[in-house]
Amino acid sequence: MRELERVLDTYPSRIIEHATLSSILENLAYKRINDKIVQLKNKSILTPLKSGLYVYNPLCNNTLLSKEIIANILLGPSYVSLDFALWFHGLIPESVYKITSISTKRSKSFDTPYGVFSYIQIKKEFISSMKFYRKQNQLLGVR
Repeated sequence: MRELERVLDTYPSRIIEHATLSSILENLAYKRINDKIVQLKNKSILTPLKSGLYVYNPLCNNTLLSKEIIANILLGPSYVSLDFALWFHGLIPESVYKITSISTKRSKSFDTPYGVFSYIQIKKEFISSMKFYRKQNQLLGVR
């Protein structure tokens, strides 16, 4: 177990896919990979976000986990937008309890231990026609 945690600590992201985790476990000579993943979930070393996507060691690792990054990884391609983006930039005073994103994929919602992530489908033309630029160290998208 210590060897596995050492390897996962060197992994560049705390969010890890099932295939990557399986490959790591295979390289460490684990035979019953899915049983090991269940054991890691039961010990809270892995927290599932959705089927096949986990957060590594949320209780022990001091690295902060950005909800915006989770939103972009849960369903891609997607862009954090709507209410959350307005709140993040101080344009609305109300607290926002779910992260809203736009995507070309069908509308969907994920209720995770890190919050609720909601995706609204828009036409591909709207995203492909967006132009992105930096202003005051922020990346802005306009159509």
